[in-house]
Amino acid sequence: MKTKTKQPNLMNSHKQKTSSENQIDATILQKLGLPAVVLERRREASPSFAPGVPIAVNFYNIRAHRIFTKPFQFIGANSLSRAVASLSEIGRTSHSGPLDNPFIGDATMKVYNVSPGRDVVWVRGEIDWDSDLDIQVTIFVN
Repeated sequence: MKTKTKQPNLMNSHKQKTSSENQIDATILQKLGLPAVVLERRREASPSFAPGVPIAVNFYNIRAHRIFTKPFQFIGANSLSRAVASLSEIGRTSHSGPLDNPFIGDATMKVYNVSPGRDVVWVRGEIDWDSDLDIQVTIFVN
């Protein structure tokens, strides 16, 4: 005879923690030798991506090949921001026009690290090509 196992109720898992639950979290952090302040600060200053939460996006055109590490000015970013970056080759729609046409070319590209700071986002990536290519770096910050 099969026995039924009770499934957890996931419908209310998004609710805010109570102060006693926060105290338990703080106690666990203290036992690990970590400051409880970090838990609270990160929770308040770094909201999840959700409807109504502002997300900013900036586009930057650079020339690069192989491994690069570059800072990108991003007013409003700080060390508690969440940042995501992507890389794409970019070309011209017309011969003498601006770089305005992102595309997937033959070069493979990787984003290794993205690190937000005060009004800046650092990106480390790699363009697997022997010479500089025109690259569009897209950065989202929340």
